[in-house]
Amino acid sequence: MYESFFNLTGKPFDLVPNPAYLYLSSAHRKALNYLTYGIRQQSGFLLLTGEVGTGKTTLLRQLIKSQLTDVTLSKVFNTKISSQQLLEMVLDDFGVSTTAKDKPTLLRELNDFLIDQYAQGRQCLLIIDEAQNFTHELLEEVRLLSNLENDDHKLLRIILSGQPELKTLLAAPELLQLRQRIQVSCHISPLPKEEISDYIGFRLQTAGNREAAVFGEGAFEAIHRYTNGVPRLINILCDYLFLDAYANQTREITAATVHEVAADLNFDNQYWNGPQTVPGRAHDDTSDASVVAVPSGPPLEPALPRPSQVPSGHSETAHLLADIQGTLNTRLDAIAQEMRRLTDEVAILKRKTDLSAGLAQPLPLASASVGASGPTLAGKVVTSLKNLNIRLRTIEETLPRLEFSESGSIDERETAIQNQLDAIEQSLGSGFDTVWQAVEHLSQETQALHNRIETRMDREAASGMQPPARRSWHWMSWLIFWAC
Repeated sequence: MYESFFNLTGKPFDLVPNPAYLYLSSAHRKALNYLTYGIRQQSGFLLLTGEVGTGKTTLLRQLIKSQLTDVTLSKVFNTKISSQQLLEMVLDDFGVSTTAKDKPTLLRELNDFLIDQYAQGRQCLLIIDEAQNFTHELLEEVRLLSNLENDDHKLLRIILSGQPELKTLLAAPELLQLRQRIQVSCHISPLPKEEISDYIGFRLQTAGNREAAVFGEGAFEAIHRYTNGVPRLINILCDYLFLDAYANQTREITAATVHEVAADLNFDNQYWNGPQTVPGRAHDDTSDASVVAVPSGPPLEPALPRPSQVPSGHSETAHLLADIQGTLNTRLDAIAQEMRRLTDEVAILKRKTDLSAGLAQPLPLASASVGASGPTLAGKVVTSLKNLNIRLRTIEETLPRLEFSESGSIDERETAIQNQLDAIEQSLGSGFDTVWQAVEHLSQETQALHNRIETRMDREAASGMQPPARRSWHWMSWLIFWAC
C-alpha cells in the first residue's frame, strides 16, 4: 500500500519467512555457521532454539537455499502428528510412496532409501520445526530414526528446531539418550538495541530503498522498547509506522510516533501478555531508583460507562455500535493512562529540583507516548479527541444507509439505535471533559515548575553562586519545552 510512496520495490516488513530478508545478526550468523558445520561433519542431531519470532524458520530456509546443494531434504513443519504420520511425511518428502503401508514397512523402505542415497554420495537431512510440540514418545521415535546407520556414518542427520521450551522438554530423564546424541546446539537471541537500526535499514535496502524514511532521535530505542528486539514484532510495528507515515504524507518517523502507534495497537497486551511480561521491562520505565517515589493524585479515570448488554430484540447494528463504543472507551482509557504517567513524572521532577545536589540524571520519558510532534501536548490530546468525534459522526452518517433485517418496525429500530448513539456521544463528551481538565492541570503544574527553576537560577546568579556542576540546565530547558 505504501511501497510506491517510499520508492520501495517490495514489502520490507512482510511476515513471510523469506530468506532474502534474513538479517544476519551475530546470533543468526553463529547459528547458521554451527548448523552448516554440523551437517558437513555428519553430526547425528543438531538443536536450534529461539524465542517466538526470532527467525528460526527463516534461518532454516536460508540454510536450505544456500548451503544444502548436495543434500536430500525432508521438512516437517506440522508437529501435531503421530509416529506413523511422521514416517509418512518424511518418506513423502523423500519421494517414497507410503500408500497402504504399515509402520515396519515404512521403516524398512526408509532405511533402503537412506542406503541408496549414501551410495550416491548424498546426505539425507530431516528438519523438524516447532519440535517443542512433540511428545516424549514422539521424540523417542525421532531418536530411533537416528539409529539408521552403517559402520562408518549416520545415514540421517536431524535438526530439531523450536522454542526454548524444547530444551526443557529434552531435559526429561527418559530422553537422556536423545540429549547425549545432540552434537551441535545453538540459540538465537533477540536483536540488541544497537542492531535495531541496522536491521530496519537492511530490510528497507532489500526492498529497494534503504533511505525510505528518516527515523528521529530515540525512535529506534522506542521500537526496541516495545519489541525487545524480536524481528517479527519489529516487522509488525514498523509496518504500522510506515502505514501511519504514508497516511500523513511524511517520511519522518519520530519517537513520539512510535509511542503513539504502539498505544493504538495496544502493543504490550496484543503482542505480549502485558508490560510485565516484556523481557527487560518487568517494571514501568518511569521508575528511578535515585528518586523517592512521589504519591500520585487521584486516578484520572475517564467517565465512560462500559458497553452495556444489548437486548436481544435489537438489530445487529446495535451490537456493532456497542463494539464501537468499547473500542472508543479503550482508546480514551489509554489517553488517561498516559496522562497519569506524565503527571507522576512532573511530580518526580519537582522533587528533583528540590534536591540540593541538583539534577544528577535525566529522567526517563516513558510518557513520550503522549508526546506530540506538534507544538503542544494539549494540542495532541485535543487532536486525538477530535479523531474520535469524527469516527462518531461517520457512524451517524452511515446509519441511515444500513439495511435492517430483523423483525419489528423500522421506526422502533431507528429510535433505539439513535438513543444508543446519543448515549455514546454523551458519555464520550464527559470523558473528553475529564481528559481536558487533566491537560489543563498538567499545563499549570509545568508552568509552575518552569517559574520555580527560573526563580532559582535568578537567585543563584544574583548571589554569584555557580549552579551545581552536575545540573544540566540545557536538558531541563528541553524537557520543559517538550512538556509544555
